[in-house]
Amino acid sequence: MPLFPPKFLAIATAVMVVAVLGIAATIGLHVRFEGDAPHRSTVSVYASGQTTVVEPLAYCDLAALGEIDRKYRGVEISTPAQNAELQAAQSAACDPTGTPPIINANAGDTVQMSLPKEISGAPFNFLALYGSLNGTFDVVEINHSPGERRSLSLPTVDDQLPLSVVEFKLPMGVINPETGQEQFVPHAVWSFGVAVSE
Repeated sequence: MPLFPPKFLAIATAVMVVAVLGIAATIGLHVRFEGDAPHRSTVSVYASGQTTVVEPLAYCDLAALGEIDRKYRGVEISTPAQNAELQAAQSAACDPTGTPPIINANAGDTVQMSLPKEISGAPFNFLALYGSLNGTFDVVEINHSPGERRSLSLPTVDDQLPLSVVEFKLPMGVINPETGQEQFVPHAVWSFGVAVSE
């Protein structure tokens, strides 16, 4: 049985599509990049004597999205060509979705995560899935304030359910062009699976 069932991957992909396609107005967070290429921060994960560097699963460049926002702010997208142009610009601002690594851990150990400043210094959403989406599972989801956490530690087993998935998301506020309401969608996601052995 795959660690990430098709239903879970479909939901994760849908969230990222909304993040890319739903950007039509205000972006409240600006990031300054140094050098020619933007920096992609990583999460350092330690479990059962091994350290793994987790790259972003999905990442959108906020500076590029800000430029798109300024260009299209107040512009009514009324033709298929305009919509295609906007979608192409938004897609170019985001990296292709990656593949989450699998962290091997022993039952009874902990999974320790060291967060980069890009995550710890911003509001972020943390999610941990214990168990399996195809069976009994428990989801732990917490929103953290900037500077609240620089590291996290989780047991590999909780209430007899093994840790399966860990995810960090950086949200941004966008205006939904269909409703005119502000909503929060992730512009960057770090995710990894955990294979717990006895």
